[in-house]
Amino acid sequence: GHQRNWRNTQPRPTSVLATHLKMQSSTVVTVLAAFGLQGGVFGGESSTTTTTTTTTVSACQFELSPPFPGYFWDESCFDGGLGCLADGKNPECRFCGAGNYSEIPCPPSSCHFPNEPVTPYFWDTTCVLGEVGCWADGIHIECRFCGEAPFTSVACPEVVGGTGVTSGAVTSTKCSFANEPHTPYYWDPDCTNGQLGCLADGIHPECRFCAQRPFESIACPEGVGPNVTQCYFKEGFEPKIEYFWDESCHMGMLGCWADGIHGQCRFCGSGDYAEVECPTVAAETATEAAASTDDVQAESSHSQVSDRSERAADVAPASTETDTDNDDEVLMAGACATSVQAATVFIVLLSALFAAPQ
Repeated sequence: GHQRNWRNTQPRPTSVLATHLKMQSSTVVTVLAAFGLQGGVFGGESSTTTTTTTTTVSACQFELSPPFPGYFWDESCFDGGLGCLADGKNPECRFCGAGNYSEIPCPPSSCHFPNEPVTPYFWDTTCVLGEVGCWADGIHIECRFCGEAPFTSVACPEVVGGTGVTSGAVTSTKCSFANEPHTPYYWDPDCTNGQLGCLADGIHPECRFCAQRPFESIACPEGVGPNVTQCYFKEGFEPKIEYFWDESCHMGMLGCWADGIHGQCRFCGSGDYAEVECPTVAAETATEAAASTDDVQAESSHSQVSDRSERAADVAPASTETDTDNDDEVLMAGACATSVQAATVFIVLLSALFAAPQ
């Protein structure tokens, strides 16, 4: 019985071998694992591959978008740069446009809309709440609409946001007026906001007024400005009051500067300018005066002829009577002469008769 019990307490050879092999295998696997060679050699384990996925971040990651200041993704930003690491996670996330970061200009992307608008917009550090176009995104006061109704009074910079703008930029080279002005204008690429006549359309700084007061010092290019020797009124702005070119006109004279461009252009003939005689009226008046003078002269001549005729008529009978008297006198003289001759002949005959012998 003791022998049987002893045998039962002794490990069986197969169990010992299995235990030994398992220990050896465990040791080998541990070693292989240390060198990265584990898998599929012992224990029938299948190999596994661990794949790491890297996510590229290209936008700031704020839990709540800050209303102040602006921010944007700047690839040139580095940890320690002014405004960089704005979200506390990405060095490329950068504050801009206000406060301590006002020297860093904000691009239009600093505005944050739930849905990108069609209307152009930009970041305007001068914006204040209540001004036209400001607080466009409902988050940043500096975010401003521009360029399109009802924001036409706000000039857009060169680069703007908005789905209605091609490539995010305003590339217009043409003035855009809601209502065509009377003042001449043209596109001047050298014009900047603040110069005389620039920003004429309220949108483009390059759009410039010229020639007409108070922009008379700005010369219009050829084909744009008015003729320098005649009044100039754009189509649709022709005045109802008559006007003419008066070389004697000067500043302060009534009606001068009628077109706002030329001092010699002068209103005349009606309304406040009734006392300024229009050349056409003057010419007509002169013609009428000449005609009247001719009529007077003709009438005077006619009167003179009539007077002469009447005088001739009055003188004619007297002349006839005088002529008749003269004729009578001539006849009487002739008769007397005949009588004298007859008497002479009679005397001669008598003398001859008495002288003859008896």
